[in-house]
Amino acid sequence: MANFLDMNGVDSGLTKDEFLNGPRDAIKLEARKRILKAAPDWKQRNAAIDIHSTDADVKAKAQTVIDTVNAIRTKSNEIEAALPDKTDEEIWYFDASDDAHWS
Repeated sequence: MANFLDMNGVDSGLTKDEFLNGPRDAIKLEARKRILKAAPDWKQRNAAIDIHSTDADVKAKAQTVIDTVNAIRTKSNEIEAALPDKTDEEIWYFDASDDAHWS
């Protein structure tokens, strides 16, 4: 398998899959930032407990937090899965923080 070429067309020394580790890490970091912005750790911990509440309102609020976190995680997985289909140029200029990827 040929190695991934840098922006000048020079062999990077990495296969495309190896090169994609950088963007994958960036996606994971961006997902973490988005999750913590939407649901800080304390809110996630409370939701994990409140989901077992007998109070329907408490349980519904907990489910909303859990669903929000899961939606971001799912989107993160989708963005990662689409990386190998991108062109070399798209990979070079890939910005994981771009909201267009997350909508």
